[in-house]
Amino acid sequence: MPVCEEAPLAQAVRKALRGRVVVVGIGNPGRGDDGAGPRVARLLARQLCPEAPEGPCDRIVAAIAAGTAPEAEAGRIAALRPDCVLLVDAADFGAPPGSSCLFDEEDLTCRLGWSAHRPPLALLMRYLQERTGARVVLLGIQPQDVGWSARMTPPVRAASSAVVRCLCRWSEGGACRA
Repeated sequence: MPVCEEAPLAQAVRKALRGRVVVVGIGNPGRGDDGAGPRVARLLARQLCPEAPEGPCDRIVAAIAAGTAPEAEAGRIAALRPDCVLLVDAADFGAPPGSSCLFDEEDLTCRLGWSAHRPPLALLMRYLQERTGARVVLLGIQPQDVGWSARMTPPVRAASSAVVRCLCRWSEGGACRA
């Protein structure tokens, strides 16, 4: 991977996500754009339909706003029996603010010093993969301002809304209301 702006987000999501998907929003809403992940999870959770369709299908089964301690949600994530876990977080990958990019664990281990998270995102991804048996992918949204008490910037707010729309379109079987 990483799949960034060269490929439209919808195309990258179609390639990366399969089966039962749990979306986990990571970040601190008190730090401006760092709240992008939890915002995506909250908006997406409002769109999820409570009824689960019968049989296997590609769909989002849950959206969890995990804040700054996503590892604390590992048991809840595992109980949902996902085939894929999509982490959504503000991530500085050197693109224009509001850009989005998909990464797998290998992409993150190549970027030493890239994460300020404790534990680092690559370690979290490995842990969730081992705990759930699911594929774990990170959807990073390029922040502009992650200062304390900052407001989310317009490009990141727009990007987080676009991510929600994209994920809802991807999810089949009634997982999201139109």
